[in-house]
Amino acid sequence: MKTQFICLANARKHGERCIAGVEVQPTASGGHHIVRDEAGRPRWIRPVSDREHGQVPTGLVADVALFDLVELDTQPGLVPTTGYQCENVRFDSASLRVLKHLPLEARHLNLLTDQAQPLLFDTPGNCIPAALIGQVTRSLTLVRVRKARVYESERRALRIRFLFGECFYDLPITDVWFFRRFDLDNTLLSRPGEAFLTVSLGIEHEGKYYKLAAGVFPIAS
Repeated sequence: MKTQFICLANARKHGERCIAGVEVQPTASGGHHIVRDEAGRPRWIRPVSDREHGQVPTGLVADVALFDLVELDTQPGLVPTTGYQCENVRFDSASLRVLKHLPLEARHLNLLTDQAQPLLFDTPGNCIPAALIGQVTRSLTLVRVRKARVYESERRALRIRFLFGECFYDLPITDVWFFRRFDLDNTLLSRPGEAFLTVSLGIEHEGKYYKLAAGVFPIAS
């Protein structure tokens, strides 16, 4: 089945990549319609492979940029329902292609956000205990955040601290495109500002599911 999505994450995952985005459908006028779920939220998809953690080969998606309109042949039914990672889909790797780049602005990204959730994935903190993961129904979201600041941890890993709703979060960044931008300009979000973030939930690690900043989009002040 032909499926199109706007790429909002191309992130590191177990030495390879994880790509994901919001599904869209072409309209008769040449534009695109955002596909939404039963709750009215933008519907996300995450193409996965048959590897242990579903990561896709770097060479296959290395040139897929954020905001690219991507098309691929999905294969419904090949991935069993996996609870919180309901967005996962199997696909024909030979079918993946970039149709065009969409120069999205803040007004476009606002349409793709889910600001109604009071907490990220309706849970507080930077991770979710394994005992509570059964209460979580999704693993991808785009949000607009305040007081976002990027910094290097003691292990020299990039992290982002930000305010969403009334709660502060501090998450590791896995967005490879942001790494490239930061290498060229390490003042990006060095002072608190606004940003759009694609936040994903990783797989279980030592009894916890960590929230990750898989896409970082600073908003020019």
